[in-house]
Amino acid sequence: MPNDPEGKRLNRGGPVTILYENGKEVEKIPFEQASGLDHEIAIHFDRNGRGAKLRPSPPDGTHGWGCNLAIKRGDPAPDFEAKTLDGKTVSLKGEREKMLYLEFWSTGCGPCLGHLPKVREIHEKYGSQDFRVIGVSLDKDLKRLTRFVREKQLPFDVKFDGNGWDGPLATKYEIAGIPHAYLINRDGRVAARGQLEPKDIEALRR
Repeated sequence: MPNDPEGKRLNRGGPVTILYENGKEVEKIPFEQASGLDHEIAIHFDRNGRGAKLRPSPPDGTHGWGCNLAIKRGDPAPDFEAKTLDGKTVSLKGEREKMLYLEFWSTGCGPCLGHLPKVREIHEKYGSQDFRVIGVSLDKDLKRLTRFVREKQLPFDVKFDGNGWDGPLATKYEIAGIPHAYLINRDGRVAARGQLEPKDIEALRR
């Protein structure tokens, strides 16, 4: 990925996106505001000024904003082991009898908060012994996250490690922007990734 000093200057500690049309820069915005936009292409700069070219999500939901696309549909999902807010240990190997839905998000991300009702709906509609939803929080403030989860009464498990974008799951799953989800089959392979909705889950479970 390219390195750009301007990327460092622009983001000042947070992600930034530069949008392009017809090969020309048209706008610079905080990356949290880039989700779902319909521009030709974008370059997202992380905290270190590393750039990744991103394209809008196709209709099949196989990828979307915030993807480096190295992990594709049908690829083995990266193994992991993590703890949820209530102290449960969850791992990919331990969930092999289930479909696993990982939603990467944070309380400070507007598009993430807008997508949470969809995640809640997915949990309420499909959450069972053979389907599990886990919210992977990129927050760094545990008290803020815990308060948010309690106030919003989120019904699914939430994973927190305090490392934000540099956390092991965000790194393993190559998260460059949020909200972003992975749906993992019982065989441990990626069934879909992107901003998934209940209708996507329904189609993939058939």
